[in-house]
Amino acid sequence: IEVESELESGKYKVKMKPGESDLEIYYTLDGSEVSENSEKYADPFEISSSCKITSQAYKNGELYGKPEAIEIMTHLAVGKKVDYINKFNRHYPAGGETALVDGFIGNPGNHRDKRWQAWAAEDMDLIIDLGEETEISSISMNFLSRVISWIHLPKSVSWYISDDGKKFTKLGEEKFQGNAPENESFVHKFSLKTKTKGRYLKVVAESIKVNPKGHVAPGEDAWIFCDEIVVE
Repeated sequence: IEVESELESGKYKVKMKPGESDLEIYYTLDGSEVSENSEKYADPFEISSSCKITSQAYKNGELYGKPEAIEIMTHLAVGKKVDYINKFNRHYPAGGETALVDGFIGNPGNHRDKRWQAWAAEDMDLIIDLGEETEISSISMNFLSRVISWIHLPKSVSWYISDDGKKFTKLGEEKFQGNAPENESFVHKFSLKTKTKGRYLKVVAESIKVNPKGHVAPGEDAWIFCDEIVVE
C-alpha cells in the first residue's frame, strides 16, 4: 500500500501494487478482516477521513501472502508548521519536519518503518502553529517503548497553549504509570481532554536521558520515539 499525503487539501491518495501480475487485491477501510466480499482494488483512490486501510492479495481465489495495513488519522494539526526547539535525531527523521503532523500512524512493531521520529538523550520539545486561533478538545500522541533497543517511554508529556507563540499556558500533563515490557515493543498513548483555544500548541516530552541501572547498557543514551501529534 502506498499513500501520498496532500497536506494542503487534507486528502490522501492511495495506491496498491501487487507483487505479481496475476494477483487480485481486496481491501477494507475500517480495519476489519479482508475477504473476497470486500472492495476489490482497481484504481488509485482518495480518502479524506481517518481510517485503517487493510489489504489482502488473492491468487486464483486463494489467499496469497499476508495482509498489509496502514493507519491514517485526519485532525486539526495535519500539515501545520512545526518549530522544533529540540531537533529530532538525524538517524530517525521519519518524514522530516512534517512527520508528526502528516496523519500517518507508526507501526507498533517496527520502529524503523519511517513513521516514528526519535530523540536521543534529550527531551522532545516543539511548537505547532495551527495557523489561526483554533478550538481544541483533545490532544493525543503515541510513544513507543522497546527497552532492549534502548527505546523508553518519556517520564511525562506536557501540553501548553498560546495566542502569540511566546507566552504559553500549561493545559495539562500526563506521567506514565506502570512498567513497560523489557523485551517487547509496547505503545502508550499519552492524551489530554481539554476545552481551550489558541494558535500555538507546545508539546514537551521529558526523556529519562540515559538507560537506567539494570539495563543491558546502563548510562548509554536513552531514546524516545513518537509517531503523530493528533489534535482534535
